[in-house]
Amino acid sequence: MLAAGVGVAVVGTGTAVALAATSSTGPNLRVATVRVGSVDQTVETSGTISSSLKLTPSFASSGTVASVNVSVGQRVRKGQVLAKLDTTSLQADVDSANSTLASAKQQLQADETGQTGSSNNGTNNASNNASNNGASNNGASDIVTAAYVTYLTVPSTSISELIKQVEDAQQALITAQHNVDVAQPAIDAAQHAVDADVTQNTTLRNAQQQACATSSTPAPSPSDTSSSGNSDCADAMAAYEASADTLTNDMATLDAKIAVQDGYVKQLDTSITTLDKLVDQLQSAAAAAHSSPGGGSTGPSSPSAPSSGSPSRPNHNGGGSNTPNGSTPNGHAPSGPNHGGNGNSSGNGNSPSGQNGNGNGNQPASAAQLAADQKAIDAAQAELKVAQQNLAAATLTSPAAGKVAAIGLTAGQDSGSGTITIVGTGIPGVQATVVLAQLDQLKVGENVTVAADGVSTPLHGTVTSIGLLSTTSGSSTAYPVTVQLDAGTPQLYDGTGADIVISTGSAHNVLTVPNSAIHDLPGGRHTVTVVSGGKTSTVPVTVGIAGNDVTEIKSGLRAGQQVELADLSQPLPASTSNSNNPFGRFLPGGSFFRRGTQ
Repeated sequence: MLAAGVGVAVVGTGTAVALAATSSTGPNLRVATVRVGSVDQTVETSGTISSSLKLTPSFASSGTVASVNVSVGQRVRKGQVLAKLDTTSLQADVDSANSTLASAKQQLQADETGQTGSSNNGTNNASNNASNNGASNNGASDIVTAAYVTYLTVPSTSISELIKQVEDAQQALITAQHNVDVAQPAIDAAQHAVDADVTQNTTLRNAQQQACATSSTPAPSPSDTSSSGNSDCADAMAAYEASADTLTNDMATLDAKIAVQDGYVKQLDTSITTLDKLVDQLQSAAAAAHSSPGGGSTGPSSPSAPSSGSPSRPNHNGGGSNTPNGSTPNGHAPSGPNHGGNGNSSGNGNSPSGQNGNGNGNQPASAAQLAADQKAIDAAQAELKVAQQNLAAATLTSPAAGKVAAIGLTAGQDSGSGTITIVGTGIPGVQATVVLAQLDQLKVGENVTVAADGVSTPLHGTVTSIGLLSTTSGSSTAYPVTVQLDAGTPQLYDGTGADIVISTGSAHNVLTVPNSAIHDLPGGRHTVTVVSGGKTSTVPVTVGIAGNDVTEIKSGLRAGQQVELADLSQPLPASTSNSNNPFGRFLPGGSFFRRGTQ
């Protein structure tokens, strides 16, 4: 295996090295002839084989694992059952949530009825008075019938209208409370998105500052890629600015949802105030009808027609009744007061004085109580939805076709955070890192040669992505690189080691010299020492592609000239080495020795 971050490797042809004496008293020099040849530049590093797909599905809710339906190495299709949970407790949660929801709905219905039912007190007394003063249950039935007909034909318009207004206000309040309850989860989700954006934005900001700190010039705009040093900075800045735009958009979405919620809350407050006023008006009208001569007038709904035998009495239950229109199964009302707690008991009772008994003391529920009832219904519905989802999620299925690589669940034990690992069976890739000094040489789409452990033949692929977020180990900073292997690649195991060689450039029919002949100077300048007629002279040159063996010379030399190579007798002090430089190490006196065999 090659160490990650190894420098460039260059294959060169047409270079010769010879020894010559510059003078009778001068030292022996190592020289090379400038030749026309080819240079292939590569970046070498190492990484690991990665599957085309790697997923780790797990149960959405915890519970006891009932069964594991697959084994390691088994091929699975998308949607195939991997494991199941014991659903006993999950089904009990659904049943409990259904019961809670039913109770909440029943409470709302009772409170709604209580706000209008008490207005029947005055209207019902007309029938009571008629039956008590002019007829008995076993006597003058036709007199009672006449009173009943009078009851039907003399409605109280004002009370009926008030009841209709109260019912409309109840529905408006229920709708407003429901809107508030539904809007809140949307706000929570929007807030979560903003929180995630802030975290990502901070990470990319730090990456941008790190990338731009390596350049001595101010941070460029994202479109400024005039130099390789500024390219990384510009890419990092572009990613940071894109993240900032996402954060801005998500914050605007959150603000909009909050504004909508504020509107719903105002509607709810208005609905509560309106309903309370209407209920008070209805109670006052009902009380006036009760105290008026003749016992008042009819309520909002007409009782059913008298059945055979004694006629049924109007409903005297201020909280409502579960029997149709106040009639009992046998068509007559039993004697005695009615003490139904919320008016949900069957049958109606008339006391001798014609008073109605109501367990809530004839005090209707407030508008705020109706809002609380609807809120309880919404909460119960949300709990039921979660319970149903948990029950459905008790069966774990494969999210994609692939092969089972690992199983972290055991039948009979709690599922906890256990997962089943599914790896893809498609073409694999390689995950590697490249040191910062070499990063500007890489481009997406460059060809790659891979030597994988356990595979005798070289594999081939291309660079598909170059990461923006770095990792640092000691003084070395590296960035992730992803390589996609070509079709026809043999089966490889996830995590297998691999050496990769990335072809980053090539030049053909160009002047070349050995790397050790070139001296790098501050400011990006380069020189070589030319040997001619027994004398040496320093000549500035412009270099192109460079690597371990030879470097392309773009100007300053001509073919056939002799250049001096490095003096191998001189030691290379470790204290002046540059581990991040892909080309070589400095020689004593500030000159630079490029890696090479010559």
